[in-house]
Amino acid sequence: ISDGAAAVVVALEPATENAIRIRGAGQAHRHQHVSQIKDIHATGAKAAADLAFREANIDRAQIGYLGVYDSFTITLMMLLEEIGFAPRGEAAAKVRNGNFSAQGSLPLNTHGGLLSYGHCGVAGGMAHLVEAVLQLSGTAGPRQIAEREWAYVHADGGVMSAHVGMILQRMPNISGPAATKTNYASNVVPIAITPNFSRAAIAYRAAAITSNGKYPKASARSTASLKSNARRPTNSARSRPMPLRSSI
Repeated sequence: ISDGAAAVVVALEPATENAIRIRGAGQAHRHQHVSQIKDIHATGAKAAADLAFREANIDRAQIGYLGVYDSFTITLMMLLEEIGFAPRGEAAAKVRNGNFSAQGSLPLNTHGGLLSYGHCGVAGGMAHLVEAVLQLSGTAGPRQIAEREWAYVHADGGVMSAHVGMILQRMPNISGPAATKTNYASNVVPIAITPNFSRAAIAYRAAAITSNGKYPKASARSTASLKSNARRPTNSARSRPMPLRSSI
């Protein structure tokens, strides 16, 4: 576990450029300890994902980018298969074949994920959400993949215990009078993300300009910031990742 932080802002007022909308979210909690898992193939990941896809009214084939919790290699393999992005027993083969590479058919964890980028507790899961927003908005810099419209982000807490799935969509840029009349509301904006293997200051900052040319106002309901705390019990309710939902 390393130090770090990640934050996003969910704004009711849409941005005129690089707007990312929350289309669906779902969560499931099926057990607390490994000994309580009734079926190792049904940890709750699929249930959470199904709720998100049902709300977004799309299917898995439309997803163009994946951000999936990868605290351990086996965690990622299990989640890819249970969620439905790899057949049972074939996730590792798809990884070796390059399906999930930046140039593959379904790019995955392009920031390096928890295994390579850094695992800063709950904020580590949030880093997947920040990266998905960066990729969909075309602002990922040297890591930028080809243009994608839809992304799916998945996180789990405990021992494959609590699952959260979220679907994001990139919206078309708007200008002129339409910028103040559009009703496709929520915009997700990455504010800061740091790998912080050392106690470095925040190295990245991004903000969205709303249709009236001002920065969106943050509030307790519209801002979510999760920071790691290595001393916090990993099975506490506060340590489980929670979904961000739009105000639509």
